[in-house]
Amino acid sequence: VELTIPQDVVLKNNGTIDNNGSICNAGVIDNMAGTAIGGEISGDGQINAEAVWTNNGETYYGSIEEGIENVKTSGGTITLNNETFVVDGDITIPSGVTLEIPEGTKMTVAQGGSLVNNGTVKNDGEITNHGNIAGDGTINNDNGTINSVNGVVSNAIENGDKGKVIAEASWEVDGVIVYGSFEKAIEFVQTQGTGKIVINNNIVITSDVVIPKGVILEIKQGVTVN
Repeated sequence: VELTIPQDVVLKNNGTIDNNGSICNAGVIDNMAGTAIGGEISGDGQINAEAVWTNNGETYYGSIEEGIENVKTSGGTITLNNETFVVDGDITIPSGVTLEIPEGTKMTVAQGGSLVNNGTVKNDGEITNHGNIAGDGTINNDNGTINSVNGVVSNAIENGDKGKVIAEASWEVDGVIVYGSFEKAIEFVQTQGTGKIVINNNIVITSDVVIPKGVILEIKQGVTVN
């Protein structure tokens, strides 16, 4: 059996589409509040869903939370399906699970939001962090950009040749390079009383700053501090 969705027609799914046949989609499948499972989906139409993943040979479209729940036991890859995705709550990626951010896709961790990555994040797009990215996993930043001027990234980052991290400062915690604002870096070393802060980008200091005894402040070549 084949379901045909003509051009300019929207199929809005708030439940579950269990597809054992085929869907010929020339319109839009709006799956932001539901789940689509299996079968063949063809055509030039659009599928709106936060993420897509595969489990037991079936392709699923749904939310990231559903994807994590679905693959966390056996492991697998969840791929962001829309051009933009905002983390405004708490999301945890378990060990053995990969979150893939394709080229042209932007994931934003909002202020107050948290992404705990105990698995792998494969970033070929853009991550903008206003909150907190932590965990015991790794961010493979081969071709992507991580912008964490206002947030803190304490996840291990492996940069490829085209990978880029934009942050005012970086400092080391338990062997992991942490990226964030100069203000956050100062807060950390004041607590620890030791360490090194590296200034990675041009910054303007608008209030008095005390560098504690035993702390090193390194300013990268070509960087200006005003």
